[in-house]
Parts: sequence; structure tokens; C-alpha cells
Amino acid sequence: SQQLETQGANASEFVINTLSSATSNRILYGGDIVAAVSALTKLNQVTNTITESELNKLTNIQSNLFNQQNKEGWQYQQKFCQSTKGSPDILKNFEELSTKATITPSNSLKKINTNNLDLQIYNLNGASATADFSTLSNLNKPPGIQISLSKAAIQNGQFTKVVVVRYKTLSNIIPKIPANSRSTVELTSKSHVNRNSEIYQEADMNEKVLKPSDEQKEVTEECFWSIVDKNSLSQFRFVTVLKDLQGIPLKSLKKRSDFNHYPNHEVTVAESLEMIQRYIQRTSRGREFNIVFLKNNPESAFRQHLVITTYNHAPTVRITNLNSSTTDIYQLNATSYKIFNMPSSIKLEHNEVNNKIINIVADQDISVAAYQGVPHLQDGYRALPVTAYGKEYVTVHYSTNSAPASFAVVAIEDNTAVSILPPTSISYQSQLANSTKPLNITLNRHTVFYYAATANFTGTLITADKPIAVFGNNWGVKVPLNVEGLDYSIAQYPAIEYLGTIYILSVFPGRGNDTYRIVAAYDNTNVSIPDSSFESTINKANFVEFVLEAPLARTLYCSSPCLVAHYSQGHSTDNTASDPSLAIVQSINQFMTDYSLYYLDDPSFGSDIAYITVTVPTRFRTYIRIDNNPINVTWENATTGVDSYSVASIIVTKSYHLVNLSSAVSTFGLLQYGSSGATGAYSLSGGYQFKSTFRSYISIVTQPSSLTVFENNGSQAFFMTCMASAYPTATVTWYRKGLAIQAANVSTTATFVNATTTNITSTFEYPTATADDSGTYFCQFSSLAGTLNSAIATFTYSREPYIVSIDGNKNPIQGQTILLTCHYRSVLNANVTWRQLTSGAINYDPISIDKYYNATTLQITNVTRMDSAIYDCQVENPSGTVNMSVAVNVNYATVVQSPSNRTILAGNNGLVQCALVGYPQLTLSWYKNNAPIPSQKYSVTSIRAQVSSVLMLNSINISDSGSYKCRGENNLSVIFTQEAFINVYSPPFVIQNPNNSIVVNINSSIELSCRIDGSPTPNITWIKNNQTTISSKFIISSNGTSTLTLNNVIPSDSGKYSCKGANTYGTIYTSNATVTILYPPILSIQPNNVTIIQGKRLKLNCGGFGFPIFNISWYKNNKLITSHFTNFTTGSNNSRNGSLIITATNATDGGFYTCILRNNLGFISSMVSWVDVQYNGYITLNHEDLNVNDGPFRGIPMPNITWLFNGNPIPGANRSLLGLINLNLTNTGNYQCMFQNPAGSTVSAIASVFIYTIPVVNITRTRLYVPLGKTIAITCNGSSAPAPVSVTWRKNNTDLIGSPYDITFTNLINSMVTSTLRINTSRHEDAGLYNCIMSNNYRNASSRAINVTILESPWSVRNVKISVITSSSFLVSWERPVFIGNTPLTNYSLSITNANDQSSEISCSSSIISDGCIVSPTITSTNISGLLPNSRYNIQIWASNIVGNSGKEFVSEMTDETNPGSAVRNLYALGYNSTSIRIVWEPPSMPNGRINYRLYQWIADSPFIITSNDTSALIYDGSSTSFDSENLEENQMYYYQVVAYNIKYELTGPDSMVINGTTYEDVPSSAPINLTVTQTSARSISVSWQPMPVRDRNGVIITYHITYYSSQWMHENSLKVDAATVIGYGPTSTEIFANTSESAPDVSPVLQSVTLVNNNSAQISWQLIPERQRNGIILGYLIILNNTKFGFVDNRTILINRTTSSGNGQSIIAVDLKYFSSYDVSLSAFTVAGAGPYSLKKPIKTLES
Repeated sequence: SQQLETQGANASEFVINTLSSATSNRILYGGDIVAAVSALTKLNQVTNTITESELNKLTNIQSNLFNQQNKEGWQYQQKFCQSTKGSPDILKNFEELSTKATITPSNSLKKINTNNLDLQIYNLNGASATADFSTLSNLNKPPGIQISLSKAAIQNGQFTKVVVVRYKTLSNIIPKIPANSRSTVELTSKSHVNRNSEIYQEADMNEKVLKPSDEQKEVTEECFWSIVDKNSLSQFRFVTVLKDLQGIPLKSLKKRSDFNHYPNHEVTVAESLEMIQRYIQRTSRGREFNIVFLKNNPESAFRQHLVITTYNHAPTVRITNLNSSTTDIYQLNATSYKIFNMPSSIKLEHNEVNNKIINIVADQDISVAAYQGVPHLQDGYRALPVTAYGKEYVTVHYSTNSAPASFAVVAIEDNTAVSILPPTSISYQSQLANSTKPLNITLNRHTVFYYAATANFTGTLITADKPIAVFGNNWGVKVPLNVEGLDYSIAQYPAIEYLGTIYILSVFPGRGNDTYRIVAAYDNTNVSIPDSSFESTINKANFVEFVLEAPLARTLYCSSPCLVAHYSQGHSTDNTASDPSLAIVQSINQFMTDYSLYYLDDPSFGSDIAYITVTVPTRFRTYIRIDNNPINVTWENATTGVDSYSVASIIVTKSYHLVNLSSAVSTFGLLQYGSSGATGAYSLSGGYQFKSTFRSYISIVTQPSSLTVFENNGSQAFFMTCMASAYPTATVTWYRKGLAIQAANVSTTATFVNATTTNITSTFEYPTATADDSGTYFCQFSSLAGTLNSAIATFTYSREPYIVSIDGNKNPIQGQTILLTCHYRSVLNANVTWRQLTSGAINYDPISIDKYYNATTLQITNVTRMDSAIYDCQVENPSGTVNMSVAVNVNYATVVQSPSNRTILAGNNGLVQCALVGYPQLTLSWYKNNAPIPSQKYSVTSIRAQVSSVLMLNSINISDSGSYKCRGENNLSVIFTQEAFINVYSPPFVIQNPNNSIVVNINSSIELSCRIDGSPTPNITWIKNNQTTISSKFIISSNGTSTLTLNNVIPSDSGKYSCKGANTYGTIYTSNATVTILYPPILSIQPNNVTIIQGKRLKLNCGGFGFPIFNISWYKNNKLITSHFTNFTTGSNNSRNGSLIITATNATDGGFYTCILRNNLGFISSMVSWVDVQYNGYITLNHEDLNVNDGPFRGIPMPNITWLFNGNPIPGANRSLLGLINLNLTNTGNYQCMFQNPAGSTVSAIASVFIYTIPVVNITRTRLYVPLGKTIAITCNGSSAPAPVSVTWRKNNTDLIGSPYDITFTNLINSMVTSTLRINTSRHEDAGLYNCIMSNNYRNASSRAINVTILESPWSVRNVKISVITSSSFLVSWERPVFIGNTPLTNYSLSITNANDQSSEISCSSSIISDGCIVSPTITSTNISGLLPNSRYNIQIWASNIVGNSGKEFVSEMTDETNPGSAVRNLYALGYNSTSIRIVWEPPSMPNGRINYRLYQWIADSPFIITSNDTSALIYDGSSTSFDSENLEENQMYYYQVVAYNIKYELTGPDSMVINGTTYEDVPSSAPINLTVTQTSARSISVSWQPMPVRDRNGVIITYHITYYSSQWMHENSLKVDAATVIGYGPTSTEIFANTSESAPDVSPVLQSVTLVNNNSAQISWQLIPERQRNGIILGYLIILNNTKFGFVDNRTILINRTTSSGNGQSIIAVDLKYFSSYDVSLSAFTVAGAGPYSLKKPIKTLES
């Protein structure tokens, strides 16, 4: 096979000559047969040049080969298929067959009931079905069906056959008839041409192969048929030509790395042949892979995927992340796939050695593809199994300007020396390497070396002294260089030894042109493409590159093996939405016959379109099938000069696909390719098949034979010989007991056979054997192929055994493992038996034995007191039997009774008990919480080895709660019982009340403490005014003490505080602590501005809160008012109102009013209230006031008076007094009196009247609301005559001067002015009555007061309480805050959280939102529902207004208990021993309160169907989550179910799942029954029995032990039977007796003498036959008297009673002989079954007469 490609046209002749030579020299063995057949198959595939005559020659070679092997134990005949060229693949579908029928030979013709014979039908894909002979006619049998008749064993004849037949149509199957038997087997098939005929074929005893009868000749065979001796097949020692399997007999071959998931599995012949096939034809399919993922960019987005595809068998796959040491095991289906996503942490990122490897191991062949990428950057590679790893590699990358390239090397053996020769300079750990200086590293198994750099690593040479794997990638590659379109690329490279020379090239589908890069693996490699100008010669590690244009397909030739890389180009080269990808191209000798593959369909990876590109010999292209469907494509063709190939691409779905040929036998190539609209692409080969390689070997031909020498035979020499065939030749070393034998005793010869085979024969000899020479011997052959040991041969120097001693621990402690070692001496293999002697009887039950050389160790694990006994060691060899006994006393300590959990009411009495048993007797003591309890508190009683104790607990209190257990101690052991928990419960009781009374000032801090105890520990809550208390304060509870801290107290914190303690058994309250908060007055009612008509009643209101109670004083214009009545009213919550009442107002009552609230802690002034009393104004002028001519005017007659205003008479003003009322500015002017009489008139002086106005000061608003912290801006406007000249702002009658007050004053037109007061950041104290006072130098006037209210957040709500508590809801209520912030409340908000962070769908009534709890400000209670039972909830409630939120008030409450909401978890039951099961569970996830558990146990045929005959019992009711069910039946399955229930209300939760547990097996408790025996022959007895009843089996009966013996000859044989489970043997059955039937004697009597008594009478004497050879009762003798003189025979029958006995002999006298004659006398003894052989003849002559 190695040289086929170099032979060319002479290949067929070369193979035939090689095989002929090998056959004639008898050097081919099992593995070589396989290799030869593989070579023939490959020859046919590669050259297709085997002619018909050559095929006949090959047939003869095979026949000769197998005939020779017959001498070694083979019987194998094969007829090649005439309809196809080449050898059928005997490895395909090889299956071992089992016994199905027994054929007993007979002298007469017999029929076999064929209805009971099964046929195994195997299709070529490995699927199987079972069919009966009688149904074969119904089967549709396409070509290729293989029908295997199961093994037919013919007893006595010692003949076993397997018939393997492949037929086009079914014909009769006839087994070979053994030479020592005359039997005929009739197997009639309904599919036979003569359907109703019965075929009787009698074979000649000497025929090796039966010939078809005439009827059978009507059926034409398509393929071959063979007869194989199954016994010989299993004993034949295959030797492979593979180094990995050198010289290892397949019968004992252990699977190597690819089978290590079954480390103890012994490989069958079929598995071995399959494994050989996998090693000879290495492919990309395998059973162990190592996957690496290389660094990429962008790292964060890249995904790593594995895709595993399977074939005809469903594999178990183990995937191990060696970096994280995590392993997952998967069971995959046949012909399927599975995708695995790998973590980003597995990527190789740093230049170092690590173990970031994914190791994949399967028990069937699989294929693995690895992918990395994102939608626009991706690629993948076809992974190679470890069986395809090599020792020399060359890499291919692509040139790069910026993105790094990298490579990785994986080792699979420790101390792997790796040499890396890069084409460019690199450095690693102080090593510098380049194209002439290698980088050397050492790797251990399952480690990887990774190296990355911005360099072109194409042509890197990587070699190792042990198999390795090599990978490479480009982080981002542009093809061609600097062309737009970048993508990621990755590959695993095949080893140089697997590279090819002929490649078929094509362009990726949908692309215009592709780039190929060819790397030489050897110097002077010529690379060419026929019919083109391309040709180049390159040396090793150099490369050449060219572009192939679509749609051409071309053939590439390399004169020496080369590596070919196929790159797609960047999308800008052909405007196709796809970028570079990399595929390692298959050479034509790497093509496979079928492919199983999967296209990754993952948006995170990308790839929109999936393609399959197939390259197939043109003559077979019509047979291509994808998922069993033909393809309709356009083909491109290329030729190799020998054959024509066709290439085509097909779009397929992104899923699993199977690609193969429908019927033709050929290989073809396949490429996976995917392109993406996101300008990404990936490509990888569908798989590889690598050519075979020849390897050195060693094959042992002759094994050394074991030898026994008996001491009483005197001095003897002995020798041993072994022989092997090897390539190259081997040296031999002999070993005795593992030590090399001196060369002086060894002689070795080597015989050259041919160029690849040398026979080596070696013998060692000891001239005189002694007892010291006894031991094991083997020979070891060593060569470059390795070492191979022969089978071990044993030399035994026999003498009677003797026992030296029995050592071991004879006084073990219970639970220990004891080893009793019986040291004996026996140079011959001895049979050693351990027996347990109990109560004077011998117990023959076998006990677990470990055998060592000259010592046998009895191991008893986990000893118990039942193991105390006398143990006897019996050693027996052919020379005798010896015994020695030893007594074993087990020291033990065992818990008989553990104390039980108790729950006791405080004040009552209680007790707990325990019991222990042990040897020596135990000292018992009690422990509480792991501390000893004084002995006076308990009593101890002893009965034999058992000690019991009662611990009394009188007037129990809470301090008695805890864990209790008993301790037992003797001088060897210390044991403890299980802990019992005593829970002392009591209602809560008060230890400490909070302080009686506390009085503090506002904003102080107070602390209240209480202590309440009880069991269980009470839950303590604080109560204020009989309602549950607050949240924004702090409550700390510990060990029954609770402290309430109130920081920055406010008036609403005043009240009565107490503690409430509650547990399951009651509730108690402490006394109240009265908290009084002292605080200065707070205004709640402000006086208003009032305009009133003179004479009306005036009432101003003022009020507030404060403690101590405060006084109210009224002030007018800053002066205390004492004259008016003040009405005081005192209300609740420290409130008081005071009203100022003026019954009848006058003008003087107008002015500014304020009220002041005052107590000893402070005072507060109200806002200023302006009172405006309205009345009419007037002025009077008297003429006397006018100085006219410096005096009063006189006149006669009395003049008339006329008043002038500004020179004009005032109508009606003719009196001396001018009154002006309702003055206004128009009254300003000059007034004169004009006096007139007949004498004339005169005018007085002018009186100028100036009317000034009190300033009118206006503020447009009377109220201003400002949020705290915001800007206050108040504007007033004034006018007067004259205009105001100054302004003063006042708050609560206090002038405002300086910061933070900003006052402006501005003159306007028409005697008007304006002023603004601004406070940039409002404060709480800025609230009040503001007015502005303007002056015009005559008068000043004040504006109406504007009431500035600072809007603040409200105070906290009050008196929060929880009521109406159920398991899922409660009612929360509260009171309105005392201070709401000077603005209406907008809402109340509630936050409800589970204290245990459990979530549930919580809702509250009246909520104005759906996903929370917000209620209207008019509502002061809400019902909270959807709560979890028995859960503590923390509720926070706060009020809100437009400014913000109040402080949060906190309450906490438990919902009520109810039935458990879920079943118990993780319930399991495990057998504890043969009579007990431990049941363990975890509490329900939703206990919903304090719970106990009820455990039910039953036995039934079904866990869910309990009949009336089944028993179901409540076996436990308590709080523990485990229980040991005891006193059960052995090996019995019990069903269990646990139901949790609420202790408080006795409400049960859901039933748990039903689980089962099985007690351990035990020895059977009774013996097999109905023992019968039947005589079957002279040497056999048929024994039959029935197993004991099921209830007594105590497990699975795995072994029956038959004891039989014969007391003496002619007496009955005694038989008895006992049965065993895995634990041991049970009782022995009652003895039964039987005889074997008689048979003819085995030997003849020994004829001692024949003497004449007279002339014609002779006395014939003989020695009796030994009893054991008589085979029955001797009835008489047959005597032959052969007259040699006259030629006649005288036969005489002599009955036993006619003989004469004497000692150990008998005689008769034969009379009437013929005178003077010669006789030869012989005799035979006979029984009822017939005569035995005749004795040797003795002559006698009669005398004359």
C-alpha cells in the first residue's frame, strides 16, 4: 500500500508478487491480512487496473494464505465477487455472532425446527433487524444484504461454526459437517426456488466445504460465502502492522486513547478489525479531537462554535474544557449533529504555553468542525482526530500589513520536543528564531503553544519527536493585499506525510476569481497547471501564488507533496458581498466516499447563503446525492490525465446534510462555503482521507510454554523457546519474575526472510531445575518499533504446600477493613480457600479474596459484629492439603436507639432516652450542645453488651432547649447517637418594661428599651397609642431585647409607647412609657386683613399648637391691647385659639394688628393684619381766620358775605363759616371772603388751602404661596399728593433691613411710585404678613398686608397600624399629619417589601396606579393583598404634597400561616444496608409557616397504583427532614411520599413526587428448590432446579454453585446447589443422589498368561480392570481364539460367574481347542452398555493328540 503510487502501471504486478512471496514464506498474519486486503481495495480505487486474470491470481493467493492459516487454527474460505473488481472489504459490517442452536450428531438423519433459529440481518449502514427463517420470504432483500446465521454448536464433536453469507437472492444455508460426525442439517427457506421441497444434504466426512445441491445451483450468488471456525478465531493471535498496536493479541487488546472512556473494556475481534481499519485508513473522522480557538478582532464580539456530526452509530461524546477542568457528556443520535457554544475564555490570546484546549472523546466515529466569527468576520476549519496527527508540518497564512497572524501547536504526549523554523524573525522567552535558527520548546500532554505577530508566517516549518497538531490564523486578511474587503481566516493543517500531489481547483460559487497559495513540503517541487502558462519550481517551505478565474476548473500537479490553500478575495475585486475565507484543499487521494456535515445557522455568526462544492470523477457524477436527492447543476470539468473530474456548486439550506453516491463506489471531494450579505465568508473542507503509511512492527510467532517438574522425579533440566517476526530485526531478553536472565543461559538466532521480515528465535535453558527456578518467564523483543513481551509461561517445581502463618488485624474495630493474610509455600499453583467456621459448622460461602504470590489475603470491608468468627485458610495442590485457622473478634460500638426530638412546654417535666451496644462494653454519657451533662442528671442501665440511659429534665425551662446526644466509649471506639433537639416552648413574658415617662424638647433624641423572652423567641414590635409604630426611626432587636430610638423628635412623636411580644404560643404587652415633646408655639391660624365701616363689630382670629400651653396677646401698632375683649378656646393636641373682638369700631380703631403666642420655650408672632375703618373727611374755614387789612372787617350796614374760590364766587357760600366736607384734591386753592354792602365791597386776604392725601399703597395680592427655597418677590405701588418719597417694608410689624432683603424704590409718572421686596431663597421663617409703608412728608400709609405662606413638605402620618391579618393580606391604616406643609396633600404612598426578599404580586385597594400603591389624600386606610403566607412585610407610608414627601413611617408585620404552598424538594431514598433505607428531603420552597412532615412507605407493582394487597403506612410524623426506615426486606423496592403540613392549622400541602429506594442485596435466605438429576450419559448427569421464592432471594441471583462428589465407585453421586447474589452465597440445598449410566469399559483387561492345562485346554488369566475404568458392572468377557494355523476364529462369551477369581485377577479354562494348532488369544470385558477394547494378543500352541 505504501508503494502503490510509485509503481504506476506495474502496481498490480507488484502487489501480486509481494503477496505471493509472503504467502510462500508464511509471514503474513492477521493484521497483515487486513493490510493486504486494504491494499487490494486501495489498488482498485487508485488504479482500477486489476484484470480478470490478475483477480484469479489474487484469489489463489488468498486461498493459499487461508489454507496455511488453517494449520494455525483458521478455517476460512472465501470466494471473491465475480461481478465487481477488487476484494470485498472484509472489515465492513463485521459482527460477532452468538450461539442460537445446538445440533446433536446422530447416526440417523434428523431435522431441525428452523422456526426457532434466528437470522441477523445487517444492512451496509449498520442497521440490524432480526428475522425468523419462516419469515424470510416476506423480506425485501436488496443487493448488499448480509445474512449471518448464528453459531451452531455440535457437542461431543467439539465443532463450532459461523456461517457468513452474502446473497443476491436467498438460498439455503448449510453448515460444514465435522469429520468425526455424520449429521445432516436441514434448513428450509421459503424463498427457495422449490418452495415446498425439503433439502437433505449428506456431506462426505472428508469434505471441507459443502457443495450446493442441484436445487441450490439454481440460485446465483452475487458475492461470497465463508465458513469460519469461531473457536479458532477467538484464539487466533492477530498481529497488526501498526506501531500503536504492535504485537498485542486482539483478544486482550485494551482500547487506547480513543477508547479510554471504557478503560476496562476488552476489545472484541470485530472492534479490533474496525480499529485497524481506522488506523490504516486515517481520515478526518475519529474518536478523539483537540480543538483550539485563536485570538481574533474584534475579540468581544467573536463567538466560538463546535459542530459535531455523527454517522451510523449513536456515540457518547465527552467534551472537556481542559482550561477550566470541566467535562460534559452527551448522548448523540446516529446520522445527526449537535452545536456547542464555547466560552470566550478558551481563546488563545498571549504568546505562551497553556491548556486552553477543548478535548473531545467519543466511543464512535464522529466529525468535528470549529467556527469563529461575527456576521462580517468569520471562518471555520475541519478538525482532525489525534490518529491523523503527524510529526512534521508546513503552514500557510496570508500577507498582512497590520492585523497579526498566529499559529498554535498542540501536544498529545508528555515531553514532546517541538522545533519551529519561521520564515521571519521572532522571539520568545529570550529565544531568537528565524529561517535558519529554530525556536525550541517542550510541551506536555494536552498543552498548546500559541504565538502571534504582525508577520507572514507562510512556510513556517514545525517538527516534533511525537505526534502534534498545528493550527494557524489571520486576525484580518485582505486578498489580494491592500484590496478592500477584510475577513478572519483559520485552519488546521494536515501533516506533511498526508499531503497529496494532485488537486482539482475551482472558484468559490458566486465569485469572479479566487487566489490559491501552494506551499512546498519538499525541495525542488515543481508546481504546474496543464493547458496554462503557470509553472513554478519552489523549495521546501516556499510558496507560489496565482489567481484562478471563474468558471474554470483546473488540475494542479505537484511533483512532491504540497499544501494547497484556497482563498476567496475581497469584495471590491468583483463587487460581490463576500470577503476572504480560507480552505485547505483536498488532494484527490484525500477524497472520501461520503460526507456528513452541518451548516451553521446562527445570526451571531453570519453567512446568508450556504453552498456545497463537489469534485467527483466525471463517470460517477450522476450518482451524487444530497440527502438522497439527485442534483441538477452545471458542471465544470478538469482532467488528471488518468481520469476526468467534474466540479459543481449547489446552494443548500443551513442545516444537516448527507452527501454520498447512490450506488457507484468511488471517492469524491467536498467543500463547504458560506457567504454573507454583511461582506463575510467562511469555507472549510468536508473531510479528508489520508493514505496509509508503512510502520515497523514486531510479531510473536511462538510463545514460550509453561512447564511443571515434580520433585520426586529427581534432577531434571528445563528450557523455554519463543520466536518472533520483526521489521527491523529485534534483540531478545528473557525475564524470570521480572528480572533479566543471564545471557549465558540464553541462545538467540536471527533468520533473514525478506527485506521487511526477520525471524528471531531464542531459547534459554537451566541444566538442573530447582525449587528456586519456579516462577513466571517471558521473552521481550526490542527494536526501533518498540518492545513487545511474549505471553507469560510458568515453570513450577512441585512439592506439598505448607502454611507459614496467618497475619492481620484479629481484633478490628467495627467499620474497619481487615486483611487476613495467609502466608503459604507452594511451588505448584495452589488452590486457596477461605472459610468461616461458625458454631462448629463449616460455612462454604466464598468470601472476597485478593490473591498474591505465596500469600492469600482475605479482605472483609466494613466489619460488623456478625463478622466475629473463626476463619480457616485451606491451601491445596496436587500434592496435598493443609489448613490453619485464626479467631477474629470484632470490637464494635453501635447505636441501638438515638434520642428523639421533643417539644415541651416550659414548667413541665421531660425525658429523653438512648441505648448503645458494643464490645468491650461502652461507658455512656450525655451531651448537651456538645458539652457533657453531669452524671447525676441521668441514669444508666446495662444488659449484657447493651447500655441504656434516661435523662430526666424536671420543671423544664427555656435554658434546657438545645441538642442532646449520647456518647459511648470503650478502649477502642467512641460513638455518638444522632442529635435530638429539645425545644422548650413558652408564651412570651416581660423581663423589662420601657421607662415610665420621658419629657424632652423638640429635635432631641430619646431611646426606649424593653425585653421580652419566650420560646420560640418572640417577635417584638413597638406600639404607640395602641398602634404599631414608625419606620424612619430605628428599632434594634437582639436576644429578646428591643430598643426604639427616636431621633430629632417632633410633636407628633408624643404619645404612649409599649412593646408587644408574640410567638406561636401567645402575646404579651409591656407597660406604657409616656413620651412628652416640649416645643414652642406653632401658628396654625393667622389673623386676616379687614376693611370695616365705622361702627361695625370687628373680630380677629389667631391660634396654634405648643406645649406647655401658651398665652395669646394682641398688639395694635406694636402696642399691647388691654381694652378689648379677647376670647380664648383650648382644644386637643395642645392647641389654643384666641380672638380679638371690638364691638363698635371708630376711626381710631384702624391700624396694624398682630397676635403673639408665647410659652416658656419661646414665642411666635402672627402676620400683620391691617384694619381699615372707613369714614367721611371735612375741613372748616372761619372768616375770622382770614386776616383782612390786618383785622376783622367791619361794615355798616352789615355787609353780605360771599366766598370766593380762586376768585370765583362759591354758590351758596354766604355765611361767615365755610365748611368743606368730603375733601379731595380739587378743594386745593385760594379762598377769600368778599364783603358787600351799599357802601361798597371789599375782599379779604387770600387763604390758601392745600389738600394733601394720605399715600395710597396697593399690593395686588393678599396671599403669596412660595415653595421652600424659592424666590419671594412682592411689589407695592403708591400714590399721594405730594408723591411718596420713601418706603419701608415690614414683616410681622418688624422693619426689614439688610440681607437677605433686596428693596427697590422707583418714581413713576403722576405722583406714583413702585417698590419691590425680593428674598432670593425662601426660608421657613420667611413666612408671615408683609406690608410696605410709604411716606410723602405729611403722612405715611401702609399697604394691606400680604400673607406669605412658605409651602413645605408635610409632616409624617400618625398612628400607623396593621389589622385584619390573613395569610395573604392585611389592612394598613393611619392618621393625617399634624402639619401638612401649608398646602393640601396630594396623596399617600405605601411601599410594601418582603423582609426575606421573596417576590409576589402585591396589590392594594383604592390605589390610583396599577403597579404600586398610591391612594387619594382623603383615604387613610388600604387593604394590601397578594402577600405570601407567614412572611414578614415591611411597610413604609408617607404623605405627599406639591412640595415633596413627608418622612416615612415604618411598620412591620407577619402574615398569618397557612398550608404549605409547595411540595418538599430534592426527595431521595438510598439503601443504607440490606434492611434499611434512608429517606432525605428538603423543606418546601413555600412552607408558609411552621411545618412538620408525614412520610408514607409502601410496596406496590406501580408507584401510582396501590391495590388492596399492598401495604401503605405512615412511618414518620415530625419536623426532621430525614428518616431511616428499618427492619425492611432485603433487596426490596419501596415507594415513598412525603406530605408537609402546617402545625398551627393542621393544613396539608401538596403531595411530593413518588420516589423509590431499594434495600441492599443480601445473601439468599433459602436454598434453590426442586433439585432433580437425570442420567444423560455414562459421564454426565443433567442437573436442574428452581430458584428459591422471590422473597428469599434478597437480590439478583448471579451465580449457582454446584457441589458434587462420589463416595466411591458404584455408589451414588451426591449433588447439592446453593445460589449467590453479589453479597455472597446462601444456604445449600438438600443433597440429592444419582448415578451416571453405565458404559463400555475404557480399557481392556491385562492378559497375564495363557498356559496349557492339557493337550487341547488352556488356562487364560488376566488382571481385573481398575474400578474407575470399568464404567459399570462387568457382566463377562469376550474371548477371541484366533487359530493361526488353520485360519479360523473361535469367539467365546464367558459370563462373570464362570470365571475364577484370585486376588486382583481372574481366569477361565478354555477347552475343546483344536489339537496341534497355534492360537492368538485376546479378551475384552463387557458391561450392559457394551464391550470395551480387546487386550493384547498372547500366543499358545496345543499339543498333538
